[in-house]
Amino acid sequence: MTDLRPSNFNQLETFLGGTKEISFASLNSKAEKYNWIKEILIRFDFRNLKKKERGIVRKYLKKISGYSDSQMTRLIKQYFKGKLIWRTYNRNIFPTKYTPHDIALLNLTDNAHSCLNSWATKEILIREYVKFKKQDYENIKNISPAHIYNLRKTRQYESHALTYTKTQAVSVKYLIF
Repeated sequence: MTDLRPSNFNQLETFLGGTKEISFASLNSKAEKYNWIKEILIRFDFRNLKKKERGIVRKYLKKISGYSDSQMTRLIKQYFKGKLIWRTYNRNIFPTKYTPHDIALLNLTDNAHSCLNSWATKEILIREYVKFKKQDYENIKNISPAHIYNLRKTRQYESHALTYTKTQAVSVKYLIF
């Protein structure tokens, strides 16, 4: 992110006073935004500024970056601690154990047996694999009875179910009235 290199508070006040409700959007990455904010805070020696001068710098940073007051406060606190860097967020994603094919097998089983309770359904899935030697049921035969109810709530299951589920009951209830 580049700016016009304002180096004193008069230039900042002129800039802030001359622009009305303009929001600046940056096409750059967040890492570059963080580096730019850090550069501005260092350039104006933010640690040693008076309260009024800090307010001017905060307004300038807020206007250019588009961040809120609370976000700017958080970033400035990080700057004071020496930790103002952009960190990527790594989401914890659990591996999917039951594939759409397994959900389709559960749906097929439930449609054939009128959606029995989970214990009975689990026994049917085990019997399909052990007694009838259907290899497709190898993965889903190990499912817990509680997780059968979770799979029955999925969009894929509900779109192909011939049996009456709770979600369908709620939608029918609102259609009647």
